[in-house]
Amino acid sequence: MQAASSSMAGEQLPTIERWRVALSAADVRFWLRGGWAIDFLIGRVTRTHEDVDAVTWQRHRRRLREALTAAGFRVVRETEKQVDFEERGVDVTFVFLTRDGEGRIVTHAIPEWTWRPDALPPAWRELDGVACRVVSARQLLKEKEGDPRPRRPKDAESIAALRRLVGARC
Repeated sequence: MQAASSSMAGEQLPTIERWRVALSAADVRFWLRGGWAIDFLIGRVTRTHEDVDAVTWQRHRRRLREALTAAGFRVVRETEKQVDFEERGVDVTFVFLTRDGEGRIVTHAIPEWTWRPDALPPAWRELDGVACRVVSARQLLKEKEGDPRPRRPKDAESIAALRRLVGARC
């Protein structure tokens, strides 16, 4: 993977830290996902990211919205499955999770989007002084490999990195 510019990380990492502080104070559990999750798992910034993706439980929706708007984040769009925020030019998306009748983790309002039982590890990962919980490498790989959209070069790089991470833990 290609090294990323420090200015991008200089904008997005502080945003991640600001919402980590706000959500921790509000007792909202969350996990990074997408490209930033991969970087936290690898332990370094590997590329420029367009936005920051995260997940939390549907039961935290109200507290998440209240905590982040009080911290200066602006709601850009809200649907049944997610809420998109913006803060200081950084776009942040939270997807909501719930459990189905069989106890499986699913995306709220999209029950066919199932998650691995080990998708949400309790451990915190740290990158450049910012700590977050991160969606598991196996879950991220499942998402990337199952995405029906045409693969972009960054997707192929992410899949290769995730395969290395998953292989290192087998």
